[in-house]
Amino acid sequence: GRTRRVTIVIQDLGIESNGLTDSAFHRILLFPTAPGTGDLSFHESWWRLVGVHEYSHWQHLSARGGLPGLAVALAGTWAAPGNATPSWLTEGICVYAESGLSSLEGRLNEGTYEAILASLARAGRLPGLVEATFQPLGFPGAGTSVRLLGGSFFAYLVRTYGPEALPRFFGHFASSGWSYVSPLVPWVGVDRSARKVFGEKARRLRSLGGS
Repeated sequence: GRTRRVTIVIQDLGIESNGLTDSAFHRILLFPTAPGTGDLSFHESWWRLVGVHEYSHWQHLSARGGLPGLAVALAGTWAAPGNATPSWLTEGICVYAESGLSSLEGRLNEGTYEAILASLARAGRLPGLVEATFQPLGFPGAGTSVRLLGGSFFAYLVRTYGPEALPRFFGHFASSGWSYVSPLVPWVGVDRSARKVFGEKARRLRSLGGS
């Protein structure tokens, strides 16, 4: 469904480099100081990187339709289904979005994430869904883990099913009342939307391939 306008707030916190999205109060806070080191420092434009990342949060967290649209109309944007998604999904789609702006921008292009995945694969320690969801205190760290695994997974989905599959997935999730039970029973929530969109696409691809 259509989202309300969002207010952009420039908040100077000195050397702090970050941003955040407050879907309940319809605002995005951007910190103007560009990072000098770390994975966030890989960019051509700090404003573009952080702006796209946080706006992607807003689009995800505020999207609604059908029964969820009624819930948001009655209770506010905090009741949108996007607030019931696991952190690897919430952060992953934004890391994927920021990395699609330029080959010289975004954490999926910076090199560190690719190196971490390669080292985990060589060691036979690629995290499973439970680890990606609950973020145990181990390498590569909770904050990095959800962005690394989520962003890389969305990149894989686009390579496999095409970019048009992502908006269909998020649209289906945002319009389903079952999405609210995702934290407790993901099989009938977020998994249901994934089966609907990616399952249909996979069947069509197999049909076109003659298998």
